[in-house]
Amino acid sequence: MNSKVIKTKLSNLAIVIQGQSPESIYYSDKEGTPFLQGNRTFGLLYPTIDTYTNKITKLVQKGDVLMSVRAPVGDLNIAPCEICIGRGLAGLRSKKNDNNFLFYALKYNIKNLLKQGAATTFDSVNKDIINDFVLIIPEDEFDRQKIATVLSSLDAKIELNNRINAELEAMAKTLYDYWFVQFDFPYDFDKGEPCSHDLDKDGKKTCSCKPYKSNGGKMVWNEQLKREIPEGWSTDKLSSLCDIYQPQTISEKEMSPDGKYYVFGANGIIGKYNKYNHDKSVIAVTCRGASCGKINVTQPFSWITGNAMVIKPLHEHYCIDYLFYTLLNNNISRTITGSAQPQITRSNLAPLLIIKPSFDILNKYKIFTNPGFITRINIFMENQKLSDLRDFLLPMLMNGQVKVV
Repeated sequence: MNSKVIKTKLSNLAIVIQGQSPESIYYSDKEGTPFLQGNRTFGLLYPTIDTYTNKITKLVQKGDVLMSVRAPVGDLNIAPCEICIGRGLAGLRSKKNDNNFLFYALKYNIKNLLKQGAATTFDSVNKDIINDFVLIIPEDEFDRQKIATVLSSLDAKIELNNRINAELEAMAKTLYDYWFVQFDFPYDFDKGEPCSHDLDKDGKKTCSCKPYKSNGGKMVWNEQLKREIPEGWSTDKLSSLCDIYQPQTISEKEMSPDGKYYVFGANGIIGKYNKYNHDKSVIAVTCRGASCGKINVTQPFSWITGNAMVIKPLHEHYCIDYLFYTLLNNNISRTITGSAQPQITRSNLAPLLIIKPSFDILNKYKIFTNPGFITRINIFMENQKLSDLRDFLLPMLMNGQVKVV
């Protein structure tokens, strides 16, 4: 069933609030109103503004649409709370009290909105230009509400999944910090060995074993690390514990929107492809460009390009979560070379020294964190499907090809 569409100026749908940066004397590091300046600071509580002055004039409300107005123009977001916006942003408030629909209407139309005549793209836009933007939208207002409900429900589910994954990641990191940074893994001092008892669902001990270091567990000096580590632990090169390599790169032309598998590049997922080169999750470290050193965990059955350095455990004791947090804790950015073009090479990454705990402790960490890791991978895959569905529905709903009934 099709829906009739119309063309209308943005000024008919929304009030435009052009940002204006306050003078620096009104910034505060301790209290005030969150301040955003440009698309690169979306979602951050940047410097705050003194709430006891009358200098906050460019406020957007919670739920207003935010759009970057300087290059790159057109990044969109929704204000999470009342925010003061600077020159790099504009706030858009629906005249029909339907900011959700306004957000998706802009998202659908944004590429066309930013073109002037012969494919010249705006470097910046002002309030008058924004007001004159022409949008293609469904004519019926009830249809618009239903469209916003469908699309926002998908985004709400994605956001809920992200919060669940963040909590699971925090649990794995907390346990890692206790055991492998503070060295307070559970230890049976009566037997003189790591605790062999099961943990409860929260990772807490169910026996009389005690945290190792804080209860007098023996620590020995490690000359290579210049620090103390638990007795019986050692160090080794990353290349002795993991396979380190750069996979084959594919071009953008080889990718397909209908591909079955996701492609991981320098900044996470960059497209789809009809083949995969990794059937299991691995760690992919960005090895070129501005994001060099960023650490990603890939999903099973994906293609990883040569812009990432794959770190794949050689032994089953070393689970992905352990290696991920170990790399974060070891600050692999110090292996970056090159000033004009930052890069990480295998020869620089391979000698990285990391602590080598006992296999008993590694296995126990894996047993506890693996269910959460599997859940996170499944949620990640679900979110990709939800995102694909949302992006598939958006143009069809906005241009009237399909109608929500």
